[in-house]
Amino acid sequence: MAVTSDVGLARGRPSSWSAAVDQLCYGGGDRRRLIVLAAGNLRGDIKAADYPDRNDLEEIESPSQAWNPIVFAACTDKITINHPDYWGWLPVAPSGDLSPASRTSGIWDRQWPIKPDVVFEGGNFAHDGVNTASAIDDLQLVSTHYRPNVRIFDAFGDTSAATALGGNLIARIMSARSELWLETIRGLVVHSAEWTTAMRARFDQARSQAQRLALLRRYGWGVPDLTRALLSTANDATLMVEDVLLPFRKDGSVIKTRHMNLHRLPWPRAELASLGNLDVELRITLSYFIEPNPGERGWTRRHRYASHNLRFAVKRSLETLDAFRQRINRAAQDEEADQPAGNAGGDDWVLGPIRDRGSIHSEFGAEALPLSRIASHRDLSHQRMVEGKACSAAMGARNPLRFARFNSCSKS
Repeated sequence: MAVTSDVGLARGRPSSWSAAVDQLCYGGGDRRRLIVLAAGNLRGDIKAADYPDRNDLEEIESPSQAWNPIVFAACTDKITINHPDYWGWLPVAPSGDLSPASRTSGIWDRQWPIKPDVVFEGGNFAHDGVNTASAIDDLQLVSTHYRPNVRIFDAFGDTSAATALGGNLIARIMSARSELWLETIRGLVVHSAEWTTAMRARFDQARSQAQRLALLRRYGWGVPDLTRALLSTANDATLMVEDVLLPFRKDGSVIKTRHMNLHRLPWPRAELASLGNLDVELRITLSYFIEPNPGERGWTRRHRYASHNLRFAVKRSLETLDAFRQRINRAAQDEEADQPAGNAGGDDWVLGPIRDRGSIHSEFGAEALPLSRIASHRDLSHQRMVEGKACSAAMGARNPLRFARFNSCSKS
């Protein structure tokens, strides 16, 4: 869907439209849908001098503040102008950077999701140094025209074009791996994404965490790649897990944490040891659909709108399982201290059995949704998570939570 609205924007707060999209994706827990949305475009004239500051100040449009769908913004590699009518004109955006009309979530409050998730080609604008920029044909994409009796082809671009390309990518992943969950498909798109050279240069120049977060809210996780989404490579091995858990339990009127799943990663020890001093990167991506709570109260805190918010933690090399468990519990208690009164459960996690590679396990019996395969594959994610925990929610989690997690081990 490439239709967006600038009505009622509120720095990432849900709207009735975005909450409906989240609910359609979640589907009551057993009728899931994967929805692809455009981030929205700048309205009115675009001036080269305003790029990219105006993009960072004009927020992503509704309903793309929704948590569950994939939101595409636009980047561009199109900088070559050949038409003689535009001799001497220059592209607004440099190659590999954000398209001039693409919106971002740079001004959103921190508790709302990072959007866009990823970016795709959306064309560029050109300017003569005096007048407003124009979307000339040399810098746009080509598609079929909706009235073929008038003309066969037409130029198009911006986030509508990026969303169309994103839908094509997702359809190809679904065709190649039709057995995968929708959470997994979405995660594969995000996990396969990489920042372009131009984007990476801006991240390298950022001097603070706040500046890096602002760039993340501009570019998302980068440009997805079909080959990386479907295959491991010689220097990039990926493990994909589809699993379920029940993250919360209700103790009287208090919501408390319930389960944490442990996964033992099949580290290629001999291969890692043979690398010597070479750097090795571990990338972890976690994908799941929240159950939205679209009431007015739910807009004030992230814990009240989303039914859950998962985190992923890695056991340190010399850390025992008991020490790891205690560290995670301390992190859980620190985070729960910020919960609304009457909803802070400070008890310990209940650790489930370790998931070994190739195993399929469920401790929830008939009430749990079925587990899927554990397969060797390229990574997945909606969010690349750092150390932390699943936040408790005022509404709890009534159904077992499905999630897909991917981790890649690659040589730099």
